[in-house]
Amino acid sequence: MSWYPNMNSRGAYIYHFVGEFRVGEPLVVIVVCSKTRWRAYEAIQEAVQRYKTEPPIWKKEVYEDGTSEWLSE
Repeated sequence: MSWYPNMNSRGAYIYHFVGEFRVGEPLVVIVVCSKTRWRAYEAIQEAVQRYKTEPPIWKKEVYEDGTSEWLSE
């Protein structure tokens, strides 16, 4: 879990689940604390952008034929 202070809000927590998931399953939880919902929306957008660009994300894709491959980004 990561804490990001001052993201157009009082801060945000970003949590990425670990384990095996199917396509379309929820993997990320973002919690934002803000005085107004508009600042919260902005902070969520910034959190998603930062989550997609800053940390190195590795995933292992497992295919129907049983083969697998490690992917980054």
